[in-house]
Amino acid sequence: MRVILLYLAVAGLLFYSFRDWYKSLCALITMTAVVDHPDMPRSLLGIPGLNVWNAVLLTVLGGWFLSRGRERLAFNPPLPFAILGALYALVAAVASLRMLADPANLPATTTELIVFCVNTLKFVIPGLLLFDGCRSRSRLNFAVLAILAYYFLLAIQVVKWVPPWYALDPGELERRSRTILRREMGFYRTDLSMIMAGAAWAFVAARALYTDRRFRLGLLGASALCTLAVALTAGRAGYLTWAFVGGLFAVLRFRKLLLLLPVVVGLTVWLVPGIAGRLLEGFTSQSGFEEPVDANVVTAGRTDAWPHIIEAIGQAPWIGYGRQAMVTTGLYLRSSNVEGEVVPHPHNLFLELLLDAGWVGFLPVMLLFSLLVVIALRLTVDSRSPLFLAAGGIALAALSAFLFSGFAGRHYYPEENSFAMWCSVGLLLRTWVERNRTQRGPQVRAVRPSRPIEPSPRARLAAPGSPPGRGLSRMGPRPC
Repeated sequence: MRVILLYLAVAGLLFYSFRDWYKSLCALITMTAVVDHPDMPRSLLGIPGLNVWNAVLLTVLGGWFLSRGRERLAFNPPLPFAILGALYALVAAVASLRMLADPANLPATTTELIVFCVNTLKFVIPGLLLFDGCRSRSRLNFAVLAILAYYFLLAIQVVKWVPPWYALDPGELERRSRTILRREMGFYRTDLSMIMAGAAWAFVAARALYTDRRFRLGLLGASALCTLAVALTAGRAGYLTWAFVGGLFAVLRFRKLLLLLPVVVGLTVWLVPGIAGRLLEGFTSQSGFEEPVDANVVTAGRTDAWPHIIEAIGQAPWIGYGRQAMVTTGLYLRSSNVEGEVVPHPHNLFLELLLDAGWVGFLPVMLLFSLLVVIALRLTVDSRSPLFLAAGGIALAALSAFLFSGFAGRHYYPEENSFAMWCSVGLLLRTWVERNRTQRGPQVRAVRPSRPIEPSPRARLAAPGSPPGRGLSRMGPRPC
């Protein structure tokens, strides 16, 4: 019955995409949380690579393309981000082509590698579509709710598969999260830990959009659920990421959190032995005797792998080795974690970028992420409109969680675990563009002196102080 209902829902989205592609896109964003569920079909009509998610995305793209003539909207990203975004895509493409040209040691066929490379592109497309389509406050609300629903569904699944009582024992918590989450959800526990760490604070930022106390309280409850999900993933990097993002929000907008966060962390470490054991693993001894800190245990073997990676970077510092360099160069055979397993990737976003693309690729990619963080910070502290806090705060939570946890993992290539981040970046840039356009005021074209000089209807709607309407003014500043 669940599979039948699923197919009916997907069929409805496929047809509705040509009627309203934007709402179908928002539904697709939420559906991504369950796309790797065991009940979800892996392929359609026996066509390789054509699954439910890809089919809906294709119809959404078709609906978007057909609507371009009707809506007559310009795709107008800020020039610095357009240039850096193109360079980011170029770096990823060149690294992928170099891997395809020399696929040594890769346990996959050329066709599988091509599909693998193409799949990374699709996770950025929804963010680009959100940027192009989010031209009113109602559309922004739709997108925000879709992203929050995606986070909420992930958190529910984590709590379902790793019940809270496993947090009483650090060994059981780690084993349960490691074995079950990947099989039942399609995500590694470390990826879920990063996603949920940012999601917990995204719900806090989204409260600015709503005035209903019950709904605002519900968003706080969802934030607490995401925090519980972070704890149940047993990802120590996720614990630190949650605290880092929370501290960032406390300094920027919510000063009361500066007093609340230490209390929450202290009570958690004291009352929940499983979480405390995972967090302090490598710092404390099980024997009861004082022993030095075991850096290898604390970093799960990363301190053994990183020196080899840094040495390899020094041998090709400018252009690197191409995608999957750890495997193609055989470097993974010299690296292992504390369990003695080989490490197929650097477990560090920044080292991976240097290893794959060198400094030539590292600089534009890091400059892109740096500018995105700066824009998110500026919107988050702009108190003139709740839209700025919501769009900026949600993006800041995702970006800061991604980059901070990048010191212990992540990939700079677009992947499913960074999907929501790219969606929030689309909303961030659209809000930034509309904020700057509104501040500049209406642009009136010169006309012949014999005709009265009046702004166009679109300019009148965008003018500061104009009454709210269907146009772009609804993205402008409004009192909280």
